[in-house]
Amino acid sequence: MMISAIIRTAIVSLRRDRGALALSFILPVVFFSIFAVIFGGRRDSTPKIKVLVVDEDHSRASQRLVQGLKQEGSLVVQTRPEPVKGAEQPEYTAATGEAAVKAGTAPVAVIIPYGFGENPISFGPANASRPTIQLLKDSSDMVAPQVIAGLLQKVAMTSMPDLMAEQGSKYFDQFAGGLTREQRDRLNEGIRYLRERQDSGAATSDSS
Repeated sequence: MMISAIIRTAIVSLRRDRGALALSFILPVVFFSIFAVIFGGRRDSTPKIKVLVVDEDHSRASQRLVQGLKQEGSLVVQTRPEPVKGAEQPEYTAATGEAAVKAGTAPVAVIIPYGFGENPISFGPANASRPTIQLLKDSSDMVAPQVIAGLLQKVAMTSMPDLMAEQGSKYFDQFAGGLTREQRDRLNEGIRYLRERQDSGAATSDSS
């Protein structure tokens, strides 16, 4: 009962202070971005971790998550097996990805489920009906799964800033009574800027 009272008090306080509530969504993105800049530029002799990625959703959000993982310098991302006699192989599925991990092809497989794009990021409590990313791991490797789990959180934050803002605004509406018309217009303008910046960055990456 005491915990519930504390939570209710915190929610009421946040609803009264919209600036604090907004920061509760913005600060995580800022911190993850700072760490991405600091550690993303590091180059050392540490072996890269091979990870298999299965995209069952094929949505804009899932594709950006896959691309973000591919840009991580500490990872070697594979979405399909190596060519056989010059012939390209089909993309990994959950079943073939699991089989590949069991065979020792990679220590971890990341499964992005169907429906991920509809609700890629959640600030609320766990929901059994919400699609969640799965990590299939080799039990003999204790380090790689932990590294992948951490990088997934970072990449989700940094590769989908516009989706983060959109999802955060939904929770803001739900728990804080919504934004004013002027605040909503500013938020939408910021989301458009983030999306244009993301799209231009993707176009530059594809053309290089």
